[in-house]
Amino acid sequence: MTVVVRDIKRRKIYDYLSKVPFEEPLSVTLTEKKYFVGYEQTKFWNDKIRSPQNTKHFLNRINQTIFKNSFRRYGKRLKSFVVMERSSIGNQPHIHMILEKPNRFSVDEFTEVINQCWSKTNFGYQHTDVRKIYSDGWLDYLLKDRSKVDLLSDIDWENTHIGLSK
Repeated sequence: MTVVVRDIKRRKIYDYLSKVPFEEPLSVTLTEKKYFVGYEQTKFWNDKIRSPQNTKHFLNRINQTIFKNSFRRYGKRLKSFVVMERSSIGNQPHIHMILEKPNRFSVDEFTEVINQCWSKTNFGYQHTDVRKIYSDGWLDYLLKDRSKVDLLSDIDWENTHIGLSK
């Protein structure tokens, strides 16, 4: 019975997201550090609270870079759908997302902006992967069951912005 319920949730999320009009969607994978060393050599471990905070920091940086004052004044932001995961080998935390690319940037230019903004976050690790999305295959991958404890709790709803504003 649990499998059926999970499949219904997954199908509803998939159906909804497949209708969201991302103009130029990119698949983005951002690898996170397991911890960072702060004041007086204190280790701050990545968890389900710090990871969304780090992602929010990244998205704020990228939206500020793209939209300048319109981000803070008028709430302009790039559309995003964010999923948190940990790899099965090594338990490495990482973020998968769909991120809308602004029209004025090429994929290579925007990848550089992504890398710069990600590297300025506390948990930003140097390994990133950015690619154009050509089909719904990335959405299938984001909603996969393999490395998730619970699909609904692994979606980063706080950092998912799929509204009509741009």
